[in-house]
Amino acid sequence: MGKIKTKLVSLVTAFMLVFTLVSLIPQTSLKASAATQYNLWLYETQVTSQNASDILGDGSASYDAGSKTLTFKKDIKGEGTILQNQIKGLTIKTTKALTLESKNAAGFGLAKDATIQTNGKLTLKVATYFLGIYCSSKDTNKPVITIINSDLETNYIDGHNNDSTLNIINSNIKVVGGMITGFNKGIHLTNCFVKKPEKVEIYYGEIYTNRTANLRATNVEICRSRLAGKNRYDTAAVISKATYDKTSNVVLASGKSYADALAGVPLANKLNAPILLTDPTKLSAETLTEIKRLGAKNVTILGGYGAVSKNVETTLVSNGCKVSRIQGSTRFGTAAAVADKIDPAPTTLFFVYGNDYADALSVSPVASATNSPIIYLNKDGNMHSETAAYLAALKKKGCVRTAYVIGGEGVISKPMMQKAADALGLVNGKQITRTAGANRYETCMNVNAKFFSSVSNSMICVATGLDFPDALAGGVFAAKHATMLFLVSGKASAVLSNDQKDFLEDKSPNGMAIFGGTGAVSDKTVSDINAEIKR
Repeated sequence: MGKIKTKLVSLVTAFMLVFTLVSLIPQTSLKASAATQYNLWLYETQVTSQNASDILGDGSASYDAGSKTLTFKKDIKGEGTILQNQIKGLTIKTTKALTLESKNAAGFGLAKDATIQTNGKLTLKVATYFLGIYCSSKDTNKPVITIINSDLETNYIDGHNNDSTLNIINSNIKVVGGMITGFNKGIHLTNCFVKKPEKVEIYYGEIYTNRTANLRATNVEICRSRLAGKNRYDTAAVISKATYDKTSNVVLASGKSYADALAGVPLANKLNAPILLTDPTKLSAETLTEIKRLGAKNVTILGGYGAVSKNVETTLVSNGCKVSRIQGSTRFGTAAAVADKIDPAPTTLFFVYGNDYADALSVSPVASATNSPIIYLNKDGNMHSETAAYLAALKKKGCVRTAYVIGGEGVISKPMMQKAADALGLVNGKQITRTAGANRYETCMNVNAKFFSSVSNSMICVATGLDFPDALAGGVFAAKHATMLFLVSGKASAVLSNDQKDFLEDKSPNGMAIFGGTGAVSDKTVSDINAEIKR
């Protein structure tokens, strides 16, 4: 019995000695040996300080706690939700084009503020009936989700009406089958626009095709704002790609001269065709490539052989295209011939100065929306004979009820406006009226204010007012999206006028398409426009 007591005392003494030694070890050393757990899960695996450098053990993803950055490096296909985040300020990056897939669950569950920035296209594939990106409906953190400088494809982006916000900045996003919905604190587009569906309204966290009927847009496609190529021909092709997937018809105009082309935007819109440009002497390679991509078989050339040569026509025919040509003996005659193709008995006409392009460009989306011809006038003196003959024929038909002169008296004088009224049998000042401004930019704004007065929460199309090609090709894009063209100087040294600033603030467009490169519309101009939109 004594021996047993002696052993027990020895054991107790040993235990107390160990306890004493442990208590002398600094607490920081004990903590260092335990893994830190982060509120971040990847395919149901919680991220910790131990696995952060290679979360799934296959080199596919890592997490840096200091910068709160989760980086995907390889394609992943697994079970469970791809990502569940409860870390405020998380940044999600990719190193290249990747596909992340869940076989039985959702994509990115983002309960708190997060930013997505991809290098190459990121495709999120999820199980049927699950969401690609969503904000937790059980969380009250009012998450702000920002997608910036990214290319992303998924099936659904849902804010769950959880006081959430979605910011999309300079990104391409394709939502296949589903919607972008439920961001009741707002969906904000910066340097991008809704490409599809063509006519939408963004309101209170939803993208609608018809808000009155409560129809939300599905299969939404968002594109980066700037539509530009390496030259004017390539830019026209890029705008065409942003407007059409496939179409049977193309309208072709000279890329060197606006004379025969300006009246063509309403015709192109009627034919469901882009306006493409070509070098007058030979078919531009970028243009032929785009015609083939579109699958177009019918090409309508605007103007005579001086504008677009016989050689261009021959090349088109040799590539399987059926070619027709609309021309007059002058630009005035070509505009009248184009007008007959748009509508042989129009009820509305738009008159513009025939020796400049700016006012015709400004009104082209409006004319397209109303299927109305654009007719050229001289500044003063005699009306051109081909214009006079065209108007006389319309007067006989008695079809024209309303006409608009676009531009001030410096381009179309009062006497010329009166001659146009008399030629049609209209009352000047009532049935025929003038819309103008102090310069081409103010005229453009006044056209928009008059004819797009009901448009708000919509996109705008920005082009330089100092040249014609980009705005000409872009006029069809604007018409398809039922929105306005906003002409700017575009030079880096230029500033927006107070009237332009007030106009942008009043309209508050939710997206912007920019036609042409930085040489046409500078990044500074784009930043200035964004600043006014966000005021």
